[in-house]
Amino acid sequence: MTIHEERPSRSQLLVILSGRLDTVNSPFFERKMKQWGSEILEVTLDFADVSFVSSMGLRVLLQIQKAMKERNGKLIVRNINDAVKEVFEMTGFIKLFVKEEKLVIIRKDEAAEGITLSLAGQINGSTVSILENELRQLEGENTGISLDFEKVTLLSTGAARAIRVLLKEPVWEKRKVVIRSAGGDVLEKLRREGVEALSGEGAMTEKDLPPP
Repeated sequence: MTIHEERPSRSQLLVILSGRLDTVNSPFFERKMKQWGSEILEVTLDFADVSFVSSMGLRVLLQIQKAMKERNGKLIVRNINDAVKEVFEMTGFIKLFVKEEKLVIIRKDEAAEGITLSLAGQINGSTVSILENELRQLEGENTGISLDFEKVTLLSTGAARAIRVLLKEPVWEKRKVVIRSAGGDVLEKLRREGVEALSGEGAMTEKDLPPP
């Protein structure tokens, strides 16, 4: 396993993992974790190149989450592939984030359909920035983007408005951004902010947003 660290700011840490987070590699990851320092208040783990997570790896991840919670910080896990996502769902790891009102974003790159961001949890004033940051990283990508709202349990009015404002920026004018699987109160709030439904499946797109 390889671990690459970046410091976007003094209190933020981005950790890009590659390989297997198994019984052999988990102790190494745990030692690295203890070197990060108490000034870190936000840890983002990028799992795009992680092929396997064992029970030992999950234990280390839970330790990171506990440490961040004790200092009122947050842990963000992104870019989980299907194999790792299955382990997370079977063990309830994703539900743990949702229970604590976190927002989990899983990125999936598909050649034919572009990039899909699957959202799970609550999108409100404290978590909408996670989605905004993820979209900022995709501004230079020359492909369509789908936002899957199926597992979003709450969308605040302010967050819905922030998403609308973001998608009205010039950088997205020629990009296809589709919102899928939004339903109930989430769909209602998106419509209330001027997003029109495209189909019976509840898909919506930035191009249908009315002018401000």
